[in-house]
Amino acid sequence: MFYTEQIPASQDATLIDDPDGARANGAGPFFFVGLTSGNTGGGIRRGLIHFDMEGVIPEQARIEEVALHLYADRGGPAVVRLYRVVQDWGEGASCANGGSGTAAQTGDATWIYTFYDSSTWDAPGADRSRPAGDAREYVDLPGQYTWSSNRMKNDVQLWVNRPEMNFGWLLIGNERTPQTVVAFASREGAYCNGTPTGLPPPVLEVTYSLPD
Repeated sequence: MFYTEQIPASQDATLIDDPDGARANGAGPFFFVGLTSGNTGGGIRRGLIHFDMEGVIPEQARIEEVALHLYADRGGPAVVRLYRVVQDWGEGASCANGGSGTAAQTGDATWIYTFYDSSTWDAPGADRSRPAGDAREYVDLPGQYTWSSNRMKNDVQLWVNRPEMNFGWLLIGNERTPQTVVAFASREGAYCNGTPTGLPPPVLEVTYSLPD
């Protein structure tokens, strides 16, 4: 017998390419992925997302299928790749409606810091597991997009078996072509002034089976 759970994101954030690691967007209505302008420094945005499965997916579950659903509000066209993150990170109180971010707050994930400003990534821009990524999806017009692959299924199985290794995924877009940054609706569901966005938040759909 198969069971399916729709798991809401527990954290999401934007990493902003800043040499001081002092800009963030942890609580904004969107998280951003890609290149805003220029060729490199300052223009790159990467997204972080985490789903807490403890108490939702049974420890003995066998993961059969995984699908990550994100709503793209604007941006692209771009191929957006998904990578498993290998360090813990935080979602702080920094809030900006746009991709430029704002001053990092205590506990924010930034380009340099996993938790601002007390611990750092081993490599700026977040540490990830595989150079090739775990899944990819072409994003263009506004709408709902889905990432799904065997590698993602393996990631979720790992996180169910070993929750201490669940640090979520990193999303990387087109970092070569300016003005292709994509804005994905975040879990907060509201602008910084509290006005709802009316957009669907991130959801991880997990189908699993249980031993007889």
